Amino acid sequence: MPKKYDIIDRFDGGQNNVSDHRDIAENEAELLEGFVSDIPGQLRTMGKEASQSQTLTGFQSHDAAGLFHTLVDRNRAGTEQETEWLLSVDKDTGIVGVLEYASIGGEPAAGTWNGALSPTMDLGTTSVKGVFHTFDGVVRGCNGNFANGTPKWNGYIKRTKFTGSGAVYTDDEWWVTPPTLAPPLSLAMVDDDNAAVSNLANFTLQIANTMEHAAGEDNYLWKKVFEGAVSYVYDGNQESLLTVSSNNLDNTGLAGDPVLSRGTFALYMTGHTADYNSSNFDKRITHVKFYLREQGTEDWFLQGVYDLDAGGGLPYSETKEDWAYAAAVNGLYWAANTLTNATENFMAEPLMEHTYLTETGHLPSEKAIDIGNSGDGWKASAVLNRQVYLFGVKATDEDGKQIENGDMILVSEPNQPDKFLRGNALISVTGDGDHIVGGLAMADRLFSFKRKSMKVLNIAQSAFIEDETVQEGVDDVDKYILTDYGVVWVNPNGLFLHNGKQYIELFKKRIEGKLEPFIDNDWFNTNIYASGSCGLAYNKYEQQLIISGYTNGKLIIYDLASGSVSYGIGRIGTLSSNFIQDIKGNSLFLADSTNDVVLQKFDFDEQNYTDPKYWGKRKDFGAPGVKKYIYDVVVGYRNSGSLLNDNVELYLDGVSNVLNGTMLAGQNTFVDASYTFSEIFKECESAQVRISSSLQMPSFSVYQTDKQTGILNQTNTKLTWDVEEWDTHGNFAGNTFTPSVAGKYLFTGHVWLESGNIATTNFLVLLLYKNGSKYKEATYKMNGTSNFQGPMLSVTADANGTTDYFELYIHQVTGVTKSTVPASEVSAVKYYTWWQGIGLSTNDVARSSFSVYQDDAGQSGFTSGAYVKTQWDFEEWDINSEFALGAGASNSRFTPTVEGYYYFDAHAWLQTGSITAGDLFALGLFKNGDIYKQAEFMFPGTGNFRGPMLSCTAYANGSGDYFECHLYQLTGGSKSTLPVSEVQPPLSNYTYFQGHLISPADSPMPTFSAYQVDAGQAGILDSTYTKLLFANTEWNVLSDFAGSTFTPTVAGKYLLIGRVWLKVGSIDAGELLSIQVFKNGEQYKQAEIRYAGTGAVLNFEGPMLSVIVDANGTGDYFELYINQWTGVTKNTLTTAEVPVEGNRVYTWFQAVGIGGGISTKLRINHIKINKRILYNARP
Repeated sequence: MPKKYDIIDRFDGGQNNVSDHRDIAENEAELLEGFVSDIPGQLRTMGKEASQSQTLTGFQSHDAAGLFHTLVDRNRAGTEQETEWLLSVDKDTGIVGVLEYASIGGEPAAGTWNGALSPTMDLGTTSVKGVFHTFDGVVRGCNGNFANGTPKWNGYIKRTKFTGSGAVYTDDEWWVTPPTLAPPLSLAMVDDDNAAVSNLANFTLQIANTMEHAAGEDNYLWKKVFEGAVSYVYDGNQESLLTVSSNNLDNTGLAGDPVLSRGTFALYMTGHTADYNSSNFDKRITHVKFYLREQGTEDWFLQGVYDLDAGGGLPYSETKEDWAYAAAVNGLYWAANTLTNATENFMAEPLMEHTYLTETGHLPSEKAIDIGNSGDGWKASAVLNRQVYLFGVKATDEDGKQIENGDMILVSEPNQPDKFLRGNALISVTGDGDHIVGGLAMADRLFSFKRKSMKVLNIAQSAFIEDETVQEGVDDVDKYILTDYGVVWVNPNGLFLHNGKQYIELFKKRIEGKLEPFIDNDWFNTNIYASGSCGLAYNKYEQQLIISGYTNGKLIIYDLASGSVSYGIGRIGTLSSNFIQDIKGNSLFLADSTNDVVLQKFDFDEQNYTDPKYWGKRKDFGAPGVKKYIYDVVVGYRNSGSLLNDNVELYLDGVSNVLNGTMLAGQNTFVDASYTFSEIFKECESAQVRISSSLQMPSFSVYQTDKQTGILNQTNTKLTWDVEEWDTHGNFAGNTFTPSVAGKYLFTGHVWLESGNIATTNFLVLLLYKNGSKYKEATYKMNGTSNFQGPMLSVTADANGTTDYFELYIHQVTGVTKSTVPASEVSAVKYYTWWQGIGLSTNDVARSSFSVYQDDAGQSGFTSGAYVKTQWDFEEWDINSEFALGAGASNSRFTPTVEGYYYFDAHAWLQTGSITAGDLFALGLFKNGDIYKQAEFMFPGTGNFRGPMLSCTAYANGSGDYFECHLYQLTGGSKSTLPVSEVQPPLSNYTYFQGHLISPADSPMPTFSAYQVDAGQAGILDSTYTKLLFANTEWNVLSDFAGSTFTPTVAGKYLLIGRVWLKVGSIDAGELLSIQVFKNGEQYKQAEIRYAGTGAVLNFEGPMLSVIVDANGTGDYFELYINQWTGVTKNTLTTAEVPVEGNRVYTWFQAVGIGGGISTKLRINHIKINKRILYNARP
């Protein structure tokens, strides 16, 4: 058959990482990382989080909840206008704060954050989980954990009270109160109007009755004993239970007229004048109702309605009696139910038309009708058809006892959002060993979630369970959401949808009539639903879901329209709340930031992604088992990012073949890029295209297995290597590394000499050579006669990718010819004498990086006992012009403009003279003016030819964080750094400072930084390998550091750096302290020191280890160990010994993934594989 292109131009199937490759559809991919397929016929790089410049200072949010979006009719200033809010709850104090948008439908970044509402809305004090709903512009909230809190009502009240009285109150403010419908505290009834009204000290209600006889009438309806009761009405229509008068109205024995024919009732409200403008009087109260019943009867009949604004009147009468005011009687207000100065308006008989039952719809004997007491709460809430539904409730039950009912859904009365009759509760299935954790409403259905099940309740008429799922519930409120397609929820078994009619498993598709999963469940739980922490978000405009781990930065984007899945790493930070969506469609959440939280949004628009990956279907081109010739691959692309070289692989029968080709930078229209083999064609049965933005940088790791002899005294000798651990590009040969890709490279190395003929004045130098000349070095001064010690070198260098080459040399000054350590002296030479190198970035990518050094004269003025900033005079490189050379407060400083995780190394020498054994010399990396990490050594003798090597990683925010190198020396006098007159030039070999962006924040590899607690670690046995423990983390991107063990979940190369100090005391000169990286429980690499002296001062030094490791991403793990030979059990350093800096500076463990990926904004619209099916033909 002739050559023919096989064309892939549909990608909307997304990722399918579980089906047999023969079942993967043409529009699916085995891996879709960093790409989404929501544009027909295209792949594009996915969005990522974006800061909204809103920091919630002092707030810590509950992982699963605490963020709520709502609309209200007034802003915080009380101005009447449509207003958009975000509410957040501090989980430790229960205080609710509000972010008020500058305009409805605007961006939250332009809003104003109020750290605490005024008046304060406080939901509790311990592990507060805010749950909110809004009804008619009033926000109601509670602590969903039910502990140490009271639900709250937060709304704006604008009303007048006591109009016409001459002492009018006006409420015009935000008001916060429990959402209770509390009845009046007490009621007293008195005969006649003012006769028995006293100057009461406390707020109270009194009903005063006036009765008179009408001559010639014979009406005995009033001549009885009556009981009286009053209720409050809240918000105009929510009536409380009744408070019965402490005394009865006895009309049977009144003197004078034996016949009673008509009467009137006046309500007296008395108390301190300020009561009506304080918390003593709930501003939500709008009316008081007065009821009577004849003693011994059951029904209460309404006699009067007292509007706190308009005054008193008969039920449903438009005629009102204005309020009157008597200041002399301690703020006495009163109004009657009829006009007292008009006889014809007196009540001829008690009113018998409207009962409490007909007014409220329930009996006054109810034990509880609201939820607002201390400890009350609900797990979730929903508003539907002017009713509120509370899921999983703790409240007072029908017997008056406060209980938690995990099977109950309380339903409010229509248009009465705070009235919940216990008898109307909906009860989910009981006795199932489970409880409600949340719920929501859709159309005329409620969705009630338990941990093990979900039930659909049809509430169109009488509620009934219409559908349910078994073993498919959720464990918290952040794992379900309402979408335009129905209710979606996530759990360890996958992603699910209920559209009101049927239940759908979204991670399954139909293959040959059978539902089969297309997302591997183990992969999903490892990468997304890690440790049960997973959040769910929906964007209605994109019709996409985000399923995100809370702490590992990984997520899935599920496109509801196409049913496709895309995978992302590092697109989202550490979640500390649920997701919400605002009016504009922003998907918002809160992220941790030390003691604060910051507001973030997930931007679904196309964004740069570091190393997006497309692994297409393995194709046999319809001819399984038949040989094919593959000639080239053509990719239609649009690249708004950096230049991409050789970024297409073709897996032929499962074997990788890197193709040669280029995607140009700044290509804003679609063009074709051709990728070819070095040969004309390759033969295979199946082919799979893999596209990324990464060009894997060359990397190697080599070591010795036995001694290398002939290392002459005071001579630079090239080290030779027996074993390669890896050599990714075949660039290591003849003990020389010649990288084939231009870029910046990191080198680490360590060496030991054989024992014997070593004195304290001897020293050993490790030198990196570039193109046959010395480039950088690290020097180690021997502390005693033993050989078990050696220098650690860690340095970056630039390579042109064609001719530049690197070697590792040794220089020893012992007076005799030496060998490196032989196998006969140690358990494994590979732990002690080794060399590694890896590319950090290509020169095609402007990734932040610098290398600087001092001029030949060195730098003077280093005062003893003080940190002094090191001045840098020359640059080897400064890729993005982020390093300021020279003297001055803001000079000799690196201020990176890209957020991410950076590697730093530094080395320095002091000038000769005035140095004695035990003097200290340290290098410190300062971040934003404070010491961050440090390395040091103690001089063993009078010579100066030794200096500390500092290596560490640090996070930079890209918007202000800056870094400097400071020198500290304790010799008793002022010193200078080494001048070129004392050593062989150039000075850049000896005193230098370097930094490089390794892992950008927009798509980082796993990385962490951990340090020990203030008390250090006890029980470090003599001559025993002891694992170091790290309880504190500075960062832990992708959450791969746990239990003091780093288990990276992404395969690749990693830089591990560790450092340790021992506690002072019981240390003698020459005693050894070593530090080791263990891989999978076995020693891998080591570095060490020998102490220079004794006492409380002379042991302030510790070894530093910098090593490159290879991790498979599925199980390889790494730990940091210590071994010490002091003869006694020791502790690591306590903060009490270095109270200012602490163990963050001295005992720490770090790792950062070294990825060759390039950050790009890339689109692909077709892939064409040029192939020929052989059958029986020849090419």
